[in-house]
Parts: sequence; C-alpha cells; structure tokens
Amino acid sequence: MDNIETIGFETHLLECYLFVDDYLQSHPKVADWRRSMGSDPDFTDAEVIVIALMQGYFRTDTSGANLRVGGGQR
Repeated sequence: MDNIETIGFETHLLECYLFVDDYLQSHPKVADWRRSMGSDPDFTDAEVIVIALMQGYFRTDTSGANLRVGGGQR
C-alpha cells in the first residue's frame, strides 16, 4: 500500500491528529471537560476526535464500523 493515495491519506490523518492533539495540549480546560472512567484509557481524546472526524471519509455511521475500517484495534 505504498501508492500516492495511501501516503496522502496517512499524511492527512497524521496532520489531523497533530492539530487536535496540539490544540488539546494548548487548551487544557477544553480537554478536562470529562475524565475517563478507567485510569488508562485505550485511546487518547485526540485519537477519538480524529476517528470521529474521519467517519465522513470512511463513510461509516458508527465508531465501531470506523474502527474496523481503519484497523483500530490497539
């Protein structure tokens, strides 16, 4: 999967993640609006937000379907 479309997608996904993560780091009050029930969540807030943003790209309507398309098992 080393074609231009895949490289472009991976780059776009990384850019989205970095933007969201930087924003949440710079605005801690935004990130602290909720706390995870567990002490060590499987996904960071930035990862969850990017997954939600990418649902339109994957044309999925649920987070579970989106994780399956994106290989989201960690």
